[in-house]
Amino acid sequence: KKNADGSAFSLQSMATNGTLGFWLRKAAAGADGQTLDSVYIGETKLLEGTDYHVYEPTVSDLSGYENLSGLLSVETLVQVYDQGYGSLSVTKKTENTPDGSAAENEIFHFRVYSVFENATKLVLTKTDASGSPLFDGKTGTPVTVDFTGTLNVRLRQTLASAQPDQDTVTNIAVDFQNGVGMFYLQPDYEVEYVYIPENRSHAIFSGLTADESVVGLVETRVTLSDSSQNGDGTVCAVHVAFREMTHAHTVTFTDGAGTFYRNPDYAIQSVKFANGATYKVDAAEGENGLTATSRIQYTTLANILNVPVQGEVDVAFTEADNTPSPNNRVVTNAAFPPSNGDFGSIEVNDGDVTVYADADSGGYKIAYSLASDTYKDASVAQFALYSGQTITIEGFPAGATYYVYEYAVGDGSRDLSDWNTVITADAAGEDLLPEYGYRAAKGTILLNGGTQSVIFTNSAHVGQLTVSKTVSGDQATEADREKEFSFTVTIKDSDGKPLAGTYAYKGGAADGTAAPADGTLTLTDGSAVFTLKHGQSITIGEIPKGATYEVRETDSTGYTVVLNEDEDADGIAEGTIVKDGTSNAAFTNLKLSALSFTKVAAEAHDTVLSGAQFQLFQLECNDTSHDHSDDLVYEADDCWKLVNTGESGTDGRVSFGNLTAGSEYRLVETKAPDGRVLPEGQWKVTTDATNLIEIAAVGARDGRLPLAFAVDEATGALLLPNARPMDIPSSGGFGEQPFLITGGLLMLTALGIILIKKPRGKRTASKEKQ
Repeated sequence: KKNADGSAFSLQSMATNGTLGFWLRKAAAGADGQTLDSVYIGETKLLEGTDYHVYEPTVSDLSGYENLSGLLSVETLVQVYDQGYGSLSVTKKTENTPDGSAAENEIFHFRVYSVFENATKLVLTKTDASGSPLFDGKTGTPVTVDFTGTLNVRLRQTLASAQPDQDTVTNIAVDFQNGVGMFYLQPDYEVEYVYIPENRSHAIFSGLTADESVVGLVETRVTLSDSSQNGDGTVCAVHVAFREMTHAHTVTFTDGAGTFYRNPDYAIQSVKFANGATYKVDAAEGENGLTATSRIQYTTLANILNVPVQGEVDVAFTEADNTPSPNNRVVTNAAFPPSNGDFGSIEVNDGDVTVYADADSGGYKIAYSLASDTYKDASVAQFALYSGQTITIEGFPAGATYYVYEYAVGDGSRDLSDWNTVITADAAGEDLLPEYGYRAAKGTILLNGGTQSVIFTNSAHVGQLTVSKTVSGDQATEADREKEFSFTVTIKDSDGKPLAGTYAYKGGAADGTAAPADGTLTLTDGSAVFTLKHGQSITIGEIPKGATYEVRETDSTGYTVVLNEDEDADGIAEGTIVKDGTSNAAFTNLKLSALSFTKVAAEAHDTVLSGAQFQLFQLECNDTSHDHSDDLVYEADDCWKLVNTGESGTDGRVSFGNLTAGSEYRLVETKAPDGRVLPEGQWKVTTDATNLIEIAAVGARDGRLPLAFAVDEATGALLLPNARPMDIPSSGGFGEQPFLITGGLLMLTALGIILIKKPRGKRTASKEKQ
């Protein structure tokens, strides 16, 4: 308190729900008056007009009494805005993000909406001689009195499990402008009464007749269970104490919602329409229901209880171990604070933040404003978090509603379709994702409730890749099965950029084989190298959905390498990672004793095909000027000699006899099994002096190649598929990667077979068949 001479003295007083009452000495003859000097809560000095409001209650006219003014002081009340403040923390966590990967270092973008969203409106309404409120006949809104000043309002607490214990009833001061007052009301409080002065000389009665008076009405939003209900409905309300007293008022509903101005003495019971439809507060199952709330969005106003809907508040960023985030982990906006002081003049788009470094405090602030293009009817601020990071926002008024919405990842232009989100909110919050589909949380800032907490946990959409090695064939030895085969895996993201990071894998093995130890692969330019023995496999996890992979066997000399699903026959396992799926790259190295294969259906390799016919031509040409490397041969001539034929039997098997070392052959499929397509192109077969056999596909006139060989995983035998007409691929056959077979041919000396891709063949005019 401050005396007239400038001296001041302090005292302590208890505040109840934000209201502090005390006495100041009134100026009178022989005594100077006192004024309020300052208000502190703890060590914090409050700012008048920002943190609190001072007003003097109306004093009744005492002219009819003995003059006691020299003995009385005037009670002064200090109303701390919004019944206190609270904080909100938002934490970002991620899962399925390998160390060093791009996913581990992603930035996630958030908006926090409606910091000052839901307020309660009181309307000082003129009443007629009977005490009934007067309404405008055209708009249906109350006829207000032209009063600007402060009145007391009594609040009654209702049951709310999430709230700390408070007094059952409390009085607060509400400022009115032109008969309308706005304030924040915690969800578990209701307006019980607006104190109207009894003194008719009070300014609130200015312009009223002797029969007219004033009542305080609460604007109430009535929402029906049927959102298609439109038109005028009669709202029925019952007195809270005297049930026989009722009020009925006509309200226009649009899309199932209407506004009713309720006398706090009355509680809404039902709404009735001319078509007979009735909606009840306590509707039983199967009946039409309604809800009523006096906490409505009013953020288009410049102030509510002098709290602006745009401004800046303190924020802090911390890591998972509760240490402050380093500067390079805090995303700020260099455009803030603006040099002209007008935060609303700065355009804020997707991916932008409204966080800035505060030079005065050395910390950070976040600006909130109605100037956002995203949602013009709510105060909004934007921020970004890394995984493991938490933002704590200070200065939320108690009773305010918040929405925290995660809307993008990366630079703000990418949506979250590659992530699953789990939202964990405390008792005062709720997850909006299950019901509404938004990655958002809604909650209420509680009085003395501490910091409200929301955790967003994002799990990346990932799949895995299994690479396996099998050594098979009747010429395979124990040394072959103990040999380590080297592989290179290359993984790129959906945009074709090499992935980085360290990816964990689990070792696996077939029965009777020792599995490789679990480990990690660190990608360099998207690639890593590993080895496998016969029967071993590794499964690489947490690969992003949509990533593409290539797996190559580094050195397969001496073996025929067969890959199932190798449509382009290039000896490279390739594909795309699918969410929650496992892609397989199964490499089989064969050592066979004869050139033989089984005809099978392309769509089902366990279905053998009979009736496929083949011819084997041998090149016998002494003219060194001839180039037969790409010939397509259909009948014998001076250079090509038909040396063998074969046909697949009921078991699908096709076998050829001994081949001559140092020779060149052409393998031709002349007839496809019934219902199958004759493959394009032919096969060039060559043997060297050591009986290493090389088989290369020769492309047809249009460059198309035959379907790729596969392998029977159970027996190790070669399989040669035939496609149905509807299944024929855009290209088929062998690629450029060699396929090697070594072993004895017809139990003779060791040989190998190399299957490679060759350019499309040329046709000699005399030998071409249509």
